[in-house]
Amino acid sequence: MQKVRVYTQKFCPACTKTQKMLSAQKIKYELIDLTADSTAIEAFARLGYYRFPIVLVDDGCDVTGWTGFQPQLISKLK
Repeated sequence: MQKVRVYTQKFCPACTKTQKMLSAQKIKYELIDLTADSTAIEAFARLGYYRFPIVLVDDGCDVTGWTGFQPQLISKLK
């Protein structure tokens, strides 16, 4: 079973669209608000994630991810 984590910030339109699409497709996800966590934001930036939302998908073997609203990637989730 895959585990989906969505890292967001307040007032982020792409974050809202991502959450709505995940919910509409009945994909369970964990929501983590990084608005007040500058250390976490800097850590993600060092990993190459510069935009929100940051979506990480753990399938038990690999962790993949993307940033921004990516409907074509969300539609591939199970």
